[in-house]
Amino acid sequence: MNATSDIAYNNYWLAMDYLGSAEQALARGDVRFAVYAVYHSAELAVMAFLALEGRSSPRNRQTLIGQFGRVFVVEKQIFAPEQGRLFNRLSHWEQKARSDWSAELTNKMAAEGIALARDLAVRLNQYLADTADTSTDDSDEQKDNP
Repeated sequence: MNATSDIAYNNYWLAMDYLGSAEQALARGDVRFAVYAVYHSAELAVMAFLALEGRSSPRNRQTLIGQFGRVFVVEKQIFAPEQGRLFNRLSHWEQKARSDWSAELTNKMAAEGIALARDLAVRLNQYLADTADTSTDDSDEQKDNP
C-alpha cells in the first residue's frame, strides 16, 4: 500500500464508524447527532475518493463539495447529479445541527443522509478493491517483465 491508499482506507473506516453512529442515533431518536455524524461519514468518503484520484482534500467544505461534483458527478459520472445536490444539502443540515439548537431537523433528513453515506461507502469499498487489484496486477506484471 502507498500513502494515498493508506489515507483512503483510513477515511473509509472512519466513514463507516460515523455511518454506524448515525444509524444508531437515528434509531434512538437523536436526529441532531444522526445528521451531524452522517455528514462526516459522507465527507470522509468523498475525501477518500479524492485521495484515490491523487487530489488533496480541500480545507473548505464548499470546495470539497464542488470538487466532488466536478470530478465524480460531471467528469467521471460515478454519481448522479441528485447525489451531489444531496451532499450539498447534507452539509447545510449538519451546519444547522451543529450550531442552531432550534434548527428543524427531521428523520427524513437523517435517513436521506444515511442512504447517501451508505452508497458512498459501498462504492468506495469497490473503488478501493479495484484500485488494489490494479496495483497488484501492475506489481505482478513488473515482476514478470523487469
